[in-house]
Amino acid sequence: MKKIFEKVIVRILSIVGICVVLILGLHFAGVHLPQNFLDKIPGYNKTAKLDTEIISKKFANASELVTQKLTMEGYSTYEDEGIPFLTKGNFVMTYKSQVTAGIDASKISFRVEEGEHTLYIHLPQAEIFSAAVDPGTISYHGESVAIFNFNNKEDANKAQKMAEEDARKAAVESGVLDNANSYAQTLVKGILQGSVDGYELKFE
Repeated sequence: MKKIFEKVIVRILSIVGICVVLILGLHFAGVHLPQNFLDKIPGYNKTAKLDTEIISKKFANASELVTQKLTMEGYSTYEDEGIPFLTKGNFVMTYKSQVTAGIDASKISFRVEEGEHTLYIHLPQAEIFSAAVDPGTISYHGESVAIFNFNNKEDANKAQKMAEEDARKAAVESGVLDNANSYAQTLVKGILQGSVDGYELKFE
């Protein structure tokens, strides 16, 4: 009886061992098995769980994550207040400008679903960070004569600020924010590479 009992135990252990080896083999071969199922297997080393706080620190020092730079040529019409030909400044300004857009990395959030072995990532919407006119490219055209307008420098400064606002609007209309949103996902994936091995990344 004792020998029969020992044989039964040996067979049971053998079957269990074969099942464990088979399951692990499927898992490491790329066949997806639920993590909570794997964790119940005797002798299986539970996968270390992702720490979202550690992941977030990768972006802590990058509040502005620039994902798009756009160089544009533009023109703006400037009209000052005043009396025509006496105090009113009036001209067209052409220029080149550079606009940068991206996301605020401090607002990126992460959520881990261990059962799905998935890291969910929430990215803020892209925004325009800067719009700068290159002073060396500015040209003035169609300047009207104002006899008593002594504020030419002030007019030029106002015109440049207006041009930067025009460049910002033109960049948005060109779809730069859509491109910035799309490339932000690619950039974040690249930054996380090597830190989330074995986890699927999904944006929400």
